This record gives sequence, C-alpha cells and structure tokens, in this order.
Amino acid sequence: MSVGWRKLFNVMENQENGESTIRSSFHLFLRNAATKLAYLCDCCPCDEKRWSVVMLCPCSDCGAFDSAGLGNDVVFPETYPSSGDPHPESGRRMWDDESPRRIVKAFEIQENAWPGAGACISGVHGQYISAIKYYLVSHADFDASVSIDLILNGTTIKTIGPISVGANEEYGWIGRSVLYEGYDSGAGAEESDVWYINANVNSGLNVLDLKITYDGGDPDHQLVRTIRTGIRIYLSESPNMRDVLVLPSALDHATCDIPIIDDVTIMAYIHTLKGPFNTKADAEYVRDAWSTMINARAAKCECQPGGCDFGHTLGYDFAWYVSELGLWALDGYGGVGDPRGTWGCDTAYVEYSVDKGTNVLLRKVSADGTVSHAAATGVLAPCEYIGAYATSEPDPDDPDFNAKWGFSGDHWYRDPPSNDCPFCEDPNDPGADPACIYSNDEWDAIPNSSAELEELLGGE
Repeated sequence: MSVGWRKLFNVMENQENGESTIRSSFHLFLRNAATKLAYLCDCCPCDEKRWSVVMLCPCSDCGAFDSAGLGNDVVFPETYPSSGDPHPESGRRMWDDESPRRIVKAFEIQENAWPGAGACISGVHGQYISAIKYYLVSHADFDASVSIDLILNGTTIKTIGPISVGANEEYGWIGRSVLYEGYDSGAGAEESDVWYINANVNSGLNVLDLKITYDGGDPDHQLVRTIRTGIRIYLSESPNMRDVLVLPSALDHATCDIPIIDDVTIMAYIHTLKGPFNTKADAEYVRDAWSTMINARAAKCECQPGGCDFGHTLGYDFAWYVSELGLWALDGYGGVGDPRGTWGCDTAYVEYSVDKGTNVLLRKVSADGTVSHAAATGVLAPCEYIGAYATSEPDPDDPDFNAKWGFSGDHWYRDPPSNDCPFCEDPNDPGADPACIYSNDEWDAIPNSSAELEELLGGE
C-alpha cells in the first residue's frame, strides 16, 4: 500500500492589514503500490456521501432513452471524418446489437480533476460506456505525432492516432464526430473520430486512464501525459424491475438509463422511497428494519402503469391501400369489440403476440420516427407503435386466405398495474379496500433521513 497525495487548491489565510498567507490544501487517498490504482474501498474519492432507499420503475415516457445524445438508429460512418480512412464498424448501429435499447453512458474526460468528485462517473451494473470525448490542447512545445490510449483498469481498450499536432496547438475534440452535428454537444461536423467503447465495466471503482504520447521524432522531443477518471459502478449484477435497493442519491433519479434484461431489454429509472440518508449504513438499516412495508409499497403501490387501451383484440375488418408504401393497411371499424390493426401506448411498455399469414407484415414506428419490421411477438417501449399490413390485397374467396392474410392476436401491459395496494388512510375503516393492511401514517413514520432515524432510536 502507498499513499497518494494530490494538490487540489490554494487557500488564502490571515487576510489582515492587507497581508495574506497562501496555504496549500491536499487530498489524501490510498492506492496499490504496484498498480498505482486506488483501492476499491468504501472511502474512495469516487464514493458518494448520501444514500437513499429506492426502487426501479419502468420508464413511462417517450424517447430512445439515450443519455449520450445519439439517435436510436445512429450507425458508424463509412469513413473516419478526420482521415477519410474506412471505418471498421461502418453501418453498424452504435447500440449493442443484441439488446438495441441498452443504454450508453457518455462523459468528457477532464484534466486536473483526479482525485475528487469532478473526476468520477457513477452508474449501475449493466450500463455501458460510450462516446468518450477529450478536448486536446498540446502540452508539448514542439510539433509532434500524438497517439492517445484509453486504458481501463490497466488494459488498453482503444487507441486513436497518430495525429499530427503543432507545438502548443489547441487541436480540438477527440472522440466526437459528424454524428453529433445538430446536438447540443459542443462539437460539430469538423470534429474527429468517434470513440466508442462497448465495455460493460465491473462493480466497484474502475480506473480509466487517458495516456497521451507526444512523439517529436527524436529522443529529445518526447512527452507522455496521463489523465485519470474514476468510474464507480454500483450493484454487482443487473437489477430487476421493482427491486428495492440502496443507491447513492447523486445518481440520476429521473433518467431512463438503467437496462432491465430478461427475455427483452426494457429501461428503468430510479424512484426514491425513503431518503436521502447521511450514510449507506443508515439507508440499509431502514430498508432492512421496515422491509415488509417497503417491499409491499414498491410491489403494489408505486410507479403503476396506466393510460393504455387494451379493450380491443388485434385483427382487422377491412384493408385499404397505402400508395406511398405500396402496402395494404389492415384496419378495424373502431366500434366496441371491433379488432384493431395498430397498437402501442404512450405511457407504458406493451407486450404483444400475434398469428399472421405469409402475406402479412408488421411495421414498427419508434418514438423518433425510425421505421423497422417487427416480430410476431415482442415488447414495445412507450410511444412505439406497430401497424399490420398486407403485401397484396386480401382475397376472402381464396381457399388459403388464413394462411396468406390471416391476422389475430392480443396485447397487454408488460408490467401489469396492481389493484391491491396495501396502504390507505385507515385499514380499520369498514369502507377501506380489503387489500389495505397499513395506514399512510405508518408509512410516514418510517424514517426519511438520518436525523429522523437517530431520533427514533433515541440518539443511538
């Protein structure tokens, strides 16, 4: 073990009679003497100071749920914008191919920030790192060929360069591309290559180093600089929907960026049940001591889906020709009990299953307008819709009508709403819902902060 010291800032003291004394302030942390990496401890520079009892709720808003500013179907370009060389991933989506709605995590590497909160990126297991960017200003007083290595936990995972950079030149962004043009990203079409990392980082503190090598062509003109960023990942495995967890309050509690993966990938957000607390131990004590009520609240009361119409089966009464598509849209009359050929919901995930003939196809339109073919069974995210179409006009007199143009099925909530929340004003009221066993006052009595917990425990 060794001790790592890093000067953070200067403090002005004794500012009397126009005189002042400058005192340097330092930050202390522990690191492995062999690897020079910070230990994965509970007091690392990247650890959070406030914690909450939370649950994971299914996203109920529209969008691609993409914190990196990439579109849902953005693909790698044919060539690198800076060099014109062919891009090895040309045409492939920037999303993980097997789970195309899995979130990416984008961030900017900053100089002179480690150790400290400004150099730390927080996330949960299952999130990906992507779209790393760094603004390169040459620290060499000579013209150089510059190579940049991205090193995760001691292993080089990406390299960009060599790039020709002038002495002390303000080169610009590394890791952005024309794909960001039109987004409020600080980069445009003139910027350099995409820096995409499909790396599912480990639980704990991961150390990301940016190694910048300046080669001036001879031994007297060499320079190497390293910039360190911490990636703090909470949880050791991918969570499940409606899990009750203890997580840092500093994590984004509003963004749909947590993938829940079973047979499909759906996105979740963090919803606070109790907290924040001053320590992780306080939050865990509350979660464990009142686990029965907290788990019941999470399962039956909070984040319940709604707003979807499942009163119609999937099918059609007639077909009409859509000239711009060259297809026949399958539709219903819209009356009570009539089937419908289009389905989806703005406020919840929808699961569906249909049987269809060989001449019927399903056309899905995503929230951002992207159009794709859909499978006969699947899950739609909020604001995704599927329409059923025939490739030829249905002929009811054809003896093989069902095999060619048959279409029927059903759809339902992926996360069904509960109608038996066990909380109400007074469970002893004769008019109370039979499912009610706890009063709202009992829920409010569960500590919501470290101060309330201390008061309840008598100052222990």
